Amino acid sequence: MRFGSKMMPMFLTVYLSNNEQHFTEVPVTPETICRDVVDLCKEPGESDCHLAEVWCGSERPVADNERMFDVLQRFGSQRGEVRFFLRHERPPGRDIVSGPRSQDPSLKRNGVKVPGEHRRKENG
Repeated sequence: MRFGSKMMPMFLTVYLSNNEQHFTEVPVTPETICRDVVDLCKEPGESDCHLAEVWCGSERPVADNERMFDVLQRFGSQRGEVRFFLRHERPPGRDIVSGPRSQDPSLKRNGVKVPGEHRRKENG
């Protein structure tokens, strides 16, 4: 049987922090793009956010115009192993020059060391 326009939406679990108990469920249709998901999940007035796809220990920023339905379909039966996190920062490699508040160096990104973040000064 083919899926028609009455197809049930899939739900995407988006973790709002590194705490796996702090998440929301977002309905995803074939037309839903990443920007829609980010807009639903971020705090009002928050601007520098992106969605990160975490799978098998690697993290990839999802582009604003990627269709989330297609992203989920790509994983097929392994879809349950993929996690999506709302990152409260600009995606890596995009417009880094704009300001010093791009990332708090005390935050870990899934335990992976990121090049260029060697200064770990804490001002008390």
